[in-house]
Amino acid sequence: MESQTANPVRIVALTCVFAESYFGKNPATDPLAKYAKGWGTLGLYSERETPSARRPLMLRVAYPELVATLSLSFQKLGFESTRAALCARLFADSSRDGVHLHGFNRFPSFVAMIKNGGIDIHASPVLVASSGPLERWDGRVGPGNLNAWHCMDRAIALARQPSPM
Repeated sequence: MESQTANPVRIVALTCVFAESYFGKNPATDPLAKYAKGWGTLGLYSERETPSARRPLMLRVAYPELVATLSLSFQKLGFESTRAALCARLFADSSRDGVHLHGFNRFPSFVAMIKNGGIDIHASPVLVASSGPLERWDGRVGPGNLNAWHCMDRAIALARQPSPM
């Protein structure tokens, strides 16, 4: 094991970049600075003498803290509180369950797509066609995880209905 005194590690945090680009404010004066700092922890790198030795540091964040932080961030972006809480929980669940492409790792690009109009945070899926147990829904460019949650909930409801004989 490497000694910290023999080869000191300097931590470079990307907190300021994240907080400023997503909230447009200085993290030192933003009331969400505490949470922006939490995001930065996922973007920390150890910097050694040679650039090739840089590697991501793995930090653990408590599940409830991650959900609360993401929920607050989504509310700040304009989500209604219950949708923000569900969206945050789905992001956190994906990370917790090991589906990293749908979890916290996707958060920065998700925020960017909201800000550039690629995702309509107020959109809800609309039923387009229905034929017995099959339904087709239009997500209307809403948040994908919320659309998927809605459609899965509907599929479960359809599966519970007694089949006509």
